[in-house]
Amino acid sequence: MKNQYYKVIYWDDIWDSSRLYEENFDYTPYNLNDSNISTPWVEGASGYGKGEYIVFSSLYEREIVHIDLNNGYAENTNLFNKNASVKKIKLEFSDGTEIVKELKNTANTQDITLNRPIRADWMKLTIIDVYPGTKFEDTCLSEVRVYEA
Repeated sequence: MKNQYYKVIYWDDIWDSSRLYEENFDYTPYNLNDSNISTPWVEGASGYGKGEYIVFSSLYEREIVHIDLNNGYAENTNLFNKNASVKKIKLEFSDGTEIVKELKNTANTQDITLNRPIRADWMKLTIIDVYPGTKFEDTCLSEVRVYEA
């Protein structure tokens, strides 16, 4: 569980393997770090985006102690249900640590427990599996918060 004294990391750079662009909106990976569940990152590959990834990068090493996220298009139930959400992710860190985590099919905040602090200057999140949406094959994540001590 996250400690009230941990602080959110605001990454120096965030990039992705693909993203959805619409006429008036870019579903950029920076949306994952904007504290707004109404602005998700949406992968832009054909199909459900299995294998698509996001890399969070810092100019210096951080001591990562906790991660939580909001899955899917969390703005409202209608958008959440229509779009795909992430079922399983792989997290890779610059120190060589790898974590595979199964997520719940909910927009509520989910914790990713770390067995120990991880010293890293980047983290890569890869979609392994998804929960299909009722209308779209777009897989969404609304927020990813990474905390340091």
